Amino acid sequence: MAVADGLEFSNGTHTLNGTTGSGAGTIKISNGNVDLTGNTTLPGLNLSGGAVGGTGNLTINGNLTQSGGHLGNFGDAAVTGTFIWSGGTVGNFSATASDGNHWSERPLLMAALSHCGEKPCN
Repeated sequence: MAVADGLEFSNGTHTLNGTTGSGAGTIKISNGNVDLTGNTTLPGLNLSGGAVGGTGNLTINGNLTQSGGHLGNFGDAAVTGTFIWSGGTVGNFSATASDGNHWSERPLLMAALSHCGEKPCN
């Protein structure tokens, strides 16, 4: 799936089953549910509402920005860019930062990634 100018999910329920997004665009979720049923790779994600969940793993080859909604209840997550958190809920998955450090179900620590250069804050 080419994501040049961005793709937005604004209502309803959508299933991504082993989807690979490419390009410079960012997937936007402002409402509704996005279920990951296979390993999914996105070029970037902006979550302002709704929920991302399912049984698959999520890789984001860019930045993850969350200002609302719920991110969790799926397999593993890997973000090669920065996780910028300003609102919403996070939980029930494990995450790996681009430097290989691994965190599990620690939303406050993960939210701090954008402030601590992708390393745990002391």
